[in-house]
Amino acid sequence: MAQFDFIVDTDPMAHKINAVNAEVIGVGAAVTAMEAAVIKTQEETCRNICNNLSSGFYTLMNSQISQKLALHYSTVSSKLMLMSQIAKSIESMKTQMHHDFLMIKKRYTKLFNSLDKELEIRIHEIDEKAMKMAEIRKNVITGKYLSDTSKALICEMETQSTKQIQIGARLKSKTKRALSSISNNIFNTLIYTRKVDNVLEEKNPQDKEELYIPVITSEEESLAVKENSIKEIYFPETLQENTRKTLETAVSSNPIPDSPALENEKKEIKNQYASLVSQSTLDDRTKQVMMSLFAEAEK
Repeated sequence: MAQFDFIVDTDPMAHKINAVNAEVIGVGAAVTAMEAAVIKTQEETCRNICNNLSSGFYTLMNSQISQKLALHYSTVSSKLMLMSQIAKSIESMKTQMHHDFLMIKKRYTKLFNSLDKELEIRIHEIDEKAMKMAEIRKNVITGKYLSDTSKALICEMETQSTKQIQIGARLKSKTKRALSSISNNIFNTLIYTRKVDNVLEEKNPQDKEELYIPVITSEEESLAVKENSIKEIYFPETLQENTRKTLETAVSSNPIPDSPALENEKKEIKNQYASLVSQSTLDDRTKQVMMSLFAEAEK
């Protein structure tokens, strides 16, 4: 029987396997390194892309914002210049209006001051006679009591006799002046009566004579009652009361017919009125109003 001796050794195979394993490990490491490098490169590429995008977007937004800022700045600058011009024009208008207001105020102030002075003068002229009458009545009624009575209501016993003598002397002086005034009035009355008697003629007319007495009548519409009129009759002041009443009754019962004025009479009245107005001391405005009222009354 044959005998075969075989020697089976796995070392070479193990060496090969180890070599292959080492190479596989090296390839895996290379693949891992390559993968890491690729990932790193991708990360750097992504980072660069993101940075570029961010920078580009920022640059684009900055450019657009700068353009808008420049546009709005120019718009605001133009509007500010326009507003400045408008403000200057408004200020000049305000100054002109203030100047015009001062001129108008000065003119109307002068006008109203002149009217106030004129009204004051007219009121003074209207009240002048009343004030004079009041002053005269004051002097007549209360003056004698103030001058004739004692200046001291209460006096000492030592000066009482002196005060009584003073009061008696004052009353004596007043009585003397009063008697002198009465005698002068009587003397003047006698002289006047003698002069009148010398002038008048002693005549007793037997026949009736027709005499003319000037009478003025005026009629105007009543402001209180509609469709009613107020009639006034004016007579000379020298007429006696009985004669005045008789004439008033006669004129009231027999109205005087209205006679239209002639052209020459109207012209003469207008000339006289214009002459009186021009010679008066009134201001020009009042004269113009008076003439205009007269012209309206003629229509």
